[in-house]
Amino acid sequence: MAEHVVVPEVLYDDAHLLAIYKPCGMLSVPGGKSETTKTHHQEEASATLVGAAAGEGEGEDGEEEETQLVESSSWVSRSEQWTRAIAAAATSGRGGEDEEETRAVLRLLQQQKQVAPRKHKVFLSFLSRVLKVKDQARGELVWRAICKADEELHSPKLANLSSSSASASDLATLLLNGGHKVYHVHRLDMETSGVLLFAKTSESCAEMSRQFRDREVKKKYLARVAGRVDASLTSINVPIRADLFNRPMQIVDSTHGKQAETLILRIVSYTASTTLVELRPISGRTHQLRLHMAHVGHPMLGDSLYAPKDVQEMSPKGLCLHACEIQFVHPCDKSKEIVLQSSDCFFVDYCDDDAVGIEKTTPI
Repeated sequence: MAEHVVVPEVLYDDAHLLAIYKPCGMLSVPGGKSETTKTHHQEEASATLVGAAAGEGEGEDGEEEETQLVESSSWVSRSEQWTRAIAAAATSGRGGEDEEETRAVLRLLQQQKQVAPRKHKVFLSFLSRVLKVKDQARGELVWRAICKADEELHSPKLANLSSSSASASDLATLLLNGGHKVYHVHRLDMETSGVLLFAKTSESCAEMSRQFRDREVKKKYLARVAGRVDASLTSINVPIRADLFNRPMQIVDSTHGKQAETLILRIVSYTASTTLVELRPISGRTHQLRLHMAHVGHPMLGDSLYAPKDVQEMSPKGLCLHACEIQFVHPCDKSKEIVLQSSDCFFVDYCDDDAVGIEKTTPI
């Protein structure tokens, strides 16, 4: 039997970013925090995946995570990666103008017992404070040389996306199989479909991670929930945390939970038994949208974790949650605002003869 090959739909592609459509039922990255088990194939592929410290409203809560390789059987720490990149930059003539002086600084970095910081501003401060390199332009040359070496050492060369010829259970591995570097800057739950963003360079990865961490990225989701959501409900702000005794479940906890806020931007339509809503997560907690809607009495159709059985069965195709839009400033062109959208959503036209379109909008 012929192997089924998944070719992702490209939503945006330039020298710095790649956005693709993630279907429901597929992981964003291998070995992520999900209800699935990491396979041996995923472990091997994950050795070349570089992760970013950024969470997504319905994905991993990565606001406090450090940039690192996804753990695998052949795992190499991010610090070791960075050390290798410094060594490679010091021996390869990539310093640009005044190359020898730049390489001299790189050799000094090699001799330090303390690993040089991996964050841009902290790295420049380290050069000034520890190595007495006061020339900021020189520091920038050194930084770019290391970043370039890091990319070449730890990311496969780019190839045509459509050449991906091996099936995989996660999109990051699928891209790797097609020859793509995949710095993942946000994630979606396996059951959530929609826009998924990757960075192509370490610089764009760092900047997009910062934008996610500082909550500058605006995300919009469509969800079909049980019951009739009242038009007066425009936000949900209750703290949540992991249920330590029932992973991967999250629970509402006003004492020990982390702050979590969800805006209800718009009620799109009602049916006899459901509401189609447009949501925006302000924070980026795991399962935030699913738990918040369930908490106010409107669980999502097809939600195997937070909906009662009868609501789960209202959507045989799966979870009715779709990442329909993401908005941010381009990491390398601050004058360029990017808005990426995906309208491929199976539950918008929910089969109910009583569907009624309405106009209730809360501008944000």
